[in-house]
Amino acid sequence: MKISVEGNLIVIAYYDDAKDDELELIEAKCGEVSVTIFDEDWCSLLEASYMHSQEACNIIEKCISNEVDCFGRVAILDYIEIHEDYQNLKLGSKAMKQIMNYLEKVYKVQFIVLKVDESRSTEVKDRLITFYEQFDFKPIGGDQTRLIYESAYNMF
Repeated sequence: MKISVEGNLIVIAYYDDAKDDELELIEAKCGEVSVTIFDEDWCSLLEASYMHSQEACNIIEKCISNEVDCFGRVAILDYIEIHEDYQNLKLGSKAMKQIMNYLEKVYKVQFIVLKVDESRSTEVKDRLITFYEQFDFKPIGGDQTRLIYESAYNMF
């Protein structure tokens, strides 16, 4: 089984106009996210991930070759992007917490895997790796750009 979820990240805030005491609700699109969820054993997962994208397949192959012990539901975080106007406002951290919580609690995902875009500058890659590490993502094998998070959720 494969589930693909793509959507907009929306920030909802109340704006206090100094001219009056009324609060105004504002919604703004601050970014995008794409997640693919696979519910397979590792052999089927490799085949299913290959059908999704070469990068998804590469991540799963890396997990298998490093003997990551997994059977069940795996989410691949294809991308999460915060638009430039909304960066440095902690929205990425808040979105990441909500995405991870949703994947664990609603979809019962056991592992979340992702890859940091290698075409980015070293500085940006290092900053992204540090960002994901604060959410307990760990490198898969010796590759610092492919990361895995093991959920506390256990379906057995």
